[in-house]
Amino acid sequence: MKKLFFIPFAGLLLLSACKTYQLNTISSVNVPMDDKTGKFNVENDSVKITYSFSGKNAPINVAVYNKLNEPIYVDWKRSAYIIDKKATSFSDRAVKIDGTYDGATSQYHSGKYSGTSYTSGSLQATANLPENIMFIPPHAEVDKTLAEIAPEQNRFIQDSLVTKVQINDQLTAMPFNAKMAKFNKSNSPLFFKSYITMYTINNNVQKFMTYTNEFYVSETVESAHGPESFSWFKPQRGDSFYSNIKSQWGRAGAN
Repeated sequence: MKKLFFIPFAGLLLLSACKTYQLNTISSVNVPMDDKTGKFNVENDSVKITYSFSGKNAPINVAVYNKLNEPIYVDWKRSAYIIDKKATSFSDRAVKIDGTYDGATSQYHSGKYSGTSYTSGSLQATANLPENIMFIPPHAEVDKTLAEIAPEQNRFIQDSLVTKVQINDQLTAMPFNAKMAKFNKSNSPLFFKSYITMYTINNNVQKFMTYTNEFYVSETVESAHGPESFSWFKPQRGDSFYSNIKSQWGRAGAN
């Protein structure tokens, strides 16, 4: 059973001040980006693949539109994302379930109300899903959120790349300090590849198509202020994501 406790107001402010946010922009080496949506589009005569990374920790969302007059199958078992030469399959059939529960039970004794008992706890489980073959009918689109590629973690960035900036909080109109760094493919703190395998079936013969696309973080802004404080940060844009991290930038923290 959970124990309830209170944190003094000053302590609450201290905990809040210790949070650090990174607002990140993603660019691509070989995929054009739609300037209006920030989404990345790979397109040929057979398919259109749209990538989006909006949200917390850069979830990979892929939408695939089938241009053909026959079905296309996406084989997630033969697809992966690659960071530092390490491939992680998109076909992880084990789904982790983490959650909490709270309940209240009214108690009666001899027909009279005698009080309420409260219970709470946590739940962890794993569910196994079917094989990850995605069927796309002719001239139809399906989408799938595959993985988070930027989990909460320490991310070291060289001091020489960091610039101190001042930003006006769009909620309070008050200025605050932040740190900014811009990157190219070679010095980015996060460079990754997406490898996707698809196929069609003709006379019981599979014809495979593979797509390899490269992405990297091209800009990062770090501060103690969350995404809602930045007027230019649009959570719905496909090239933007945010993370909560423990900073290893520089030697002086942002306020």
